[in-house]
Amino acid sequence: QTCRACQGQGVVVPPGALCRNCSGHGVVQNQVKLKVNVPPNCPDHKRFTFPGKADQVPGMETGDIIVELREKPHEVFSRLGSADLLMERRVSLLDALCGVRFSVRHLDGSDVEVRCTEGCVVRPGDVWVLKGRGMRAG
Repeated sequence: QTCRACQGQGVVVPPGALCRNCSGHGVVQNQVKLKVNVPPNCPDHKRFTFPGKADQVPGMETGDIIVELREKPHEVFSRLGSADLLMERRVSLLDALCGVRFSVRHLDGSDVEVRCTEGCVVRPGDVWVLKGRGMRAG
């Protein structure tokens, strides 16, 4: 049978002698800011671990805090692999036959002109590559 006075802890604190900070629980709550340095081109679901920084409880091993990044979807681009960007665009039949030309705002804030060469017919599923316009290398 467990002792009612100490609940099996083996210690009884006399009235009025309880710690003002923890009220006799042996734990004080406080918030700590942890800085996460996210490098450019950081992959989705990247984890950052802070060993031994989780809640501490007397008599138990302190765990780790793990922060996992989730990539916020972009309205224009999606990530393809680690550094390539993908943009899908519907093209009218007239533009597909006569030449398509448009401008798009890049992640770095610059305007990128996309156009097909003269006489080129755009076919369904065509993929155009703009060299050097993907994500910055980390």
